[in-house]
Amino acid sequence: MDANLIISSQGQITVPKYLRDILGVKPGSQLLAQVTSGSTGYKLTLQPKPVSWAKSLAGTGRNLWGNSDQYIKDERNKW
Repeated sequence: MDANLIISSQGQITVPKYLRDILGVKPGSQLLAQVTSGSTGYKLTLQPKPVSWAKSLAGTGRNLWGNSDQYIKDERNKW
């Protein structure tokens, strides 16, 4: 979903209401800004700042190591 944003003379950007609703941000919410460069120029990405980094990362490593309990049992049985 695209939107044209205008930067004010004070350097502020107004995020349209429909985008604020999609992002779930309210007055006082914090956003993270990330600038990346590519072959077509620079790109600015905004996303809501998590209230808790621990909660936002919880569960992301699930299944990263597969069945680690079985792996440990197998390794111990090799001894």
